[in-house]
Amino acid sequence: SRVKVRSAALLAAAALVVVGCGDVTTSSATAPSPAPVSEWENVSAGTIIAGDLIPAPEGEPILSLTGLVSNTNRSDEITVDLATLEQMPLVQFEAFEPFEERNMAFEGVLMTDLMEIAGAGTGASELHITALDDYEFTIPLEEIRGTKVLLATKAEGEHMTVADGGPTRIIFPPDSRLGQNP
Repeated sequence: SRVKVRSAALLAAAALVVVGCGDVTTSSATAPSPAPVSEWENVSAGTIIAGDLIPAPEGEPILSLTGLVSNTNRSDEITVDLATLEQMPLVQFEAFEPFEERNMAFEGVLMTDLMEIAGAGTGASELHITALDDYEFTIPLEEIRGTKVLLATKAEGEHMTVADGGPTRIIFPPDSRLGQNP
């Protein structure tokens, strides 16, 4: 009942980055208050949409999906490089980034679109993510289906490096219960 995602670079510290959350634990004297998030903007309708074949990666793979996915491109999994991922529908929004202590624009693929393109089965109930450093966490698919969780490939218009928590990063909207610091 699971879809597994293995990212080549979701670092442990970045994998659960709480973007847009007003509940960040920092000194109120030095940390700015989070500004409201901007509206979601469509960047590209994409050339790879649900029902399309996902091409095998030509560049370095950065993401693989296994489990209850039907649109595989390599044996029993889906493996994509950055170029392929960015051929999917792209959106952008601005949210507070607590590590930078400022609002930043993030761009990437909505997880709902990725799950639809991957052919995630209706029997799938959770998304299990494993980061580059083997940090693992699970997101209930109902949370992904109910909110706009972003698999970001860019921050401030630039591709993210591994040092910056890239090349992909999960960005939770502020209204997501998973996007809250305990």
